[in-house]
Amino acid sequence: MKIKSLFTTALLGAAALLLAGHSARAALTYTAGDLFLGFKAAGADQDYLVNIGNVSQFSSLGAGSTVTVITGGSISADLGTAFGSSWFSSGSVFWSITGTTYNGTTNLVPTLYATRARSISGAQSTPWVGSASSNQVESVSLLQALAGKYAQDGTAAGASKATFQDSASDNSYAKLTAATSDFSIGGSVEGSTSRTLDFYRIDPVNDQAAAYLGYFTINGSGVVTFTAVPEPSTVALLGLSATAFLIFVRRRSKGKAFLS
Repeated sequence: MKIKSLFTTALLGAAALLLAGHSARAALTYTAGDLFLGFKAAGADQDYLVNIGNVSQFSSLGAGSTVTVITGGSISADLGTAFGSSWFSSGSVFWSITGTTYNGTTNLVPTLYATRARSISGAQSTPWVGSASSNQVESVSLLQALAGKYAQDGTAAGASKATFQDSASDNSYAKLTAATSDFSIGGSVEGSTSRTLDFYRIDPVNDQAAAYLGYFTINGSGVVTFTAVPEPSTVALLGLSATAFLIFVRRRSKGKAFLS
């Protein structure tokens, strides 16, 4: 009787531990328009994925504004767990920000958001180029598959909006960025952690250059920042205004010289 009682107690204890482990990995949520901050490294058995919230918090910023990205906690420790303590300086850890506002019901436009690393410091990268809606839907479906995997995996230890993933598992961040065309966007959306990532809105218009929204950077403490820039149309208007002002000043100067 005593043996049976001890056996039952042991089973209950084991069950409690399993439940505690399960509850520690709280459920994660995703809403169309949310952006994913992803990290991976060659040869690593896991990647790291963070939901940094809706794209509107970045696309609505005034030109020149800089904000710290909310990651739900300190991601530096998690990055150390996934890729080692030298994750920032190693040159072998790559990161990106991607997303879509398509939700299949109220928003059927397959607009994409994706980063592109600068090859030269201080010089903007070449913008992505849009494709027809039918082509961009494929990218949308891959991003939605990533969102499903993210919600399924549960939270990581350091940040409430982050998760570790098995790099080899289907629809993991590492798996969906393993090819030469990440998320079928047309190339790599990633750069090493030392690289600045330009951020673009890719509209579903064939051969149209993506709108440049700003750029992301990360430091060795895992702090991610975003700096907004004017969209191309705004830049063009500013340029026209400046040109018109210069013409006005020159004509006025010539008029004064003539009168004198």
